[in-house]
Amino acid sequence: SLVLLLITIVILFWDSIKSKPESVVLRTEHKTEIHSKQNETAQILLNEQDRAWLAQFHQIVDQRLSDPTFYLPDLIEAMGTSRTLFYRKVKNLTGLSPSEYIREKRMNRAKELLENGELTSIKEVALAVGIQRPKYFSKRFKKRFGVIPSSCMMRECQRTP
Repeated sequence: SLVLLLITIVILFWDSIKSKPESVVLRTEHKTEIHSKQNETAQILLNEQDRAWLAQFHQIVDQRLSDPTFYLPDLIEAMGTSRTLFYRKVKNLTGLSPSEYIREKRMNRAKELLENGELTSIKEVALAVGIQRPKYFSKRFKKRFGVIPSSCMMRECQRTP
């Protein structure tokens, strides 16, 4: 009877037991709207150690963003964690895989550079965000923002999914 009661309780509360609050600090622009309530809660839930780890992570990514030879093993080594822990921690804290996070940072930085007119060619922008092939850059940019990079140079970069 006690076992049956426990099983019933576990079944009723399974969703709350198995799901932990997402510790989401950063979301890409298109994901932020969907998860805004979770973000507010998650920012409060981060402990000081996670905040320090995330700050170091952001700093390293920002410093090396324009480096086309910057790969995840370099970032994992710089963070001083195991590969498994690194992937898990980045996913829990940002809501994105490490590769997705770096790609989003690069695309968002590229959009800034294009909109501000800081650089005059697509090739320069691609290189500035660590992507060596302008064609690949244009493809990723269009996939992310729904417009080609050159239209952002002309201040038409309004459509973002």
